[in-house]
Amino acid sequence: MKQRKIKKETTFGDEILHSLNDFHDTVRRGEPITVRTFKLELQPTEYKADDVRRTRNRMGVSQAILAQLLGVSVKTVQSWEQGERPVPGPARRLFDDFNTNTNYWKRILQKAIKQVAKA
Repeated sequence: MKQRKIKKETTFGDEILHSLNDFHDTVRRGEPITVRTFKLELQPTEYKADDVRRTRNRMGVSQAILAQLLGVSVKTVQSWEQGERPVPGPARRLFDDFNTNTNYWKRILQKAIKQVAKA
């Protein structure tokens, strides 16, 4: 009895492996490599004054602790919470992560507090 080969459906992972193998072969042969550029839509969320305050309260920290965590001055955090200055992109990205991974950041802060308490 002749066995039938079952055709496997190509997955995204298979396509990536195939592309990487092609890339490896091209590099090994010393051929020029073409690079594609993609623009990803990964803009961080806009944070208004109330959003900053809500995020800080969700984290359970003071303005001073939030400022230390972000590497900015307390005055900067205050200006964001009062709507005097817009929150810049890198801080907005961190605020997105604070809101998505709140428990992770709370654990980081708790570890830091324990280390200070031991000193």
